Amino acid sequence: MLVNGKPMKGLEIEVIRGETRYRNAQDETHLSTDANGEFTMTWAEPGMYWLETSTSDEQTSIPQAQTRRLSYAATLEVLPQ
Repeated sequence: MLVNGKPMKGLEIEVIRGETRYRNAQDETHLSTDANGEFTMTWAEPGMYWLETSTSDEQTSIPQAQTRRLSYAATLEVLPQ
């Protein structure tokens, strides 16, 4: 994960397996990015997955703004091997 072309170290990422939304417990995985802004995920099984992360900082491009909020979300399909 990059912000302004630079790696985001320690960014928390949440991955949720599809078809678990209305269950008592969702099949969630929590990961963190390394010094290069990268993370590794071992997919337990094929299917649909939701990936999400967000952060904020004070590096705004608008003078009136005090905080910049950044987020990323993706829906992924993992195919059988």
